[in-house]
Amino acid sequence: MKGLRFYLFGNLRIVRVDQYEEEIAVPPSVQSLLAYLLLHRRRSHRREILASVFWGEHDEASARRCLNTALWRLRRELQLDEELGAVQTLASGELVVAPSDNCWLDIAAFEEHLTAGLAPHGSEMTSEHIAALEAGIELYTGELLEGFYDDWVLAERERMRLLYLKALGRLVQVYRHYGPYSRGLEYAHRILELDPLREQIHREVMRLYVKTGHRAAAVQQYHYCQEVLAEELGIAPMAETQALYLKILQGSAHENGSVPSAENREIKHVLSQLSTAMASLNEASAQLRHTAQLISELLGRNEPH
Repeated sequence: MKGLRFYLFGNLRIVRVDQYEEEIAVPPSVQSLLAYLLLHRRRSHRREILASVFWGEHDEASARRCLNTALWRLRRELQLDEELGAVQTLASGELVVAPSDNCWLDIAAFEEHLTAGLAPHGSEMTSEHIAALEAGIELYTGELLEGFYDDWVLAERERMRLLYLKALGRLVQVYRHYGPYSRGLEYAHRILELDPLREQIHREVMRLYVKTGHRAAAVQQYHYCQEVLAEELGIAPMAETQALYLKILQGSAHENGSVPSAENREIKHVLSQLSTAMASLNEASAQLRHTAQLISELLGRNEPH
């Protein structure tokens, strides 16, 4: 399809498609203005606000001139008026971005696919919904507008990131229930690459490894989860994660009639740790009761008679 393709995931890229693809380079200041207009394409923009956002260090008249120059360069470099009519001026003087059918935007396609794919729940998911999610996540080639650190980028970047993670999470659930399990593992690992502290996803990976018959990999995943949580947060895995881990170890024993000596030693070690923890807890509780009794006695002695 002839026209322009705008890529905002990863580094900002603009590609003109005709008989062949040609990448268009625009100056950084113009890139920022274009990215802002595309990101906020659903609303109109007052010129004085745009001038203040991008050239706030100038006086009002100079800022307006800088804005007009940037808009002129955009229209010239991208041929917006002649080819697409993307940036329009309203009667009020406000600017609005209204891309035509010949103008494709990756974040718009991303949101469209994910909105459609995430609409149903659970068993209502169809192959069309799954295909929409998978088409959408493939457009997420990096964080939104990498290299931009303006306030107007950060909130939208996080929103896109969370939407991407939500779509991946839905696909993990689908493939864990219906297979192929390898696809579920692929998407779960993508989540952990971005957010390794998601303990629920570590559990999903452990379950998926079990379903594929790779219990040793499930055990290794637990240890990886344990290390990440200890290093980043200074905490141990949740009781639910530990219970799943023990269940996996015990499942190996039940399925095979016996377990390899290494796993057997690991089971004994874990059970020993639990026993030690319970003993320490009981000892601490007894010490607390004793201390409370001493405090009560001391307070009683100091009461006036």
